[in-house]
Amino acid sequence: MNNKTNLLVVVSVLATSLLTAIIGANVNSKDTIISIKPSISAIEEFSHVDKLLSLEPKLKDKQAASQEEIAVTLREQLSYLRSLDTNSLIESIGELSFYDEANFERYQETIGAILMEKWENILPSLV
Repeated sequence: MNNKTNLLVVVSVLATSLLTAIIGANVNSKDTIISIKPSISAIEEFSHVDKLLSLEPKLKDKQAASQEEIAVTLREQLSYLRSLDTNSLIESIGELSFYDEANFERYQETIGAILMEKWENILPSLV
């Protein structure tokens, strides 16, 4: 398999993992049908990770960031994620899984909660 095929498989597995976690948390369903087709090129560009990183304080020593600066950064990053549509959120989780695999579960929980918020806590039918 080539790199794009590998990336597509990984993103599909991540999307399935994320949606399985959401389904497990919420068995309600609604008739709305959504289509999820993340863009491989978007994931390869790390555009969402770049945007999230651009919201971090520009400190030489990130360990010196105050609690207030950290809270502001987290609010801005969360606001950015909430502004994304379903496909972009799936692309984001794909990017984050490559960028920071150690924290993947935390990202999955955050993005899963945002998706459920967008879907008004009712899982739509997926295509």
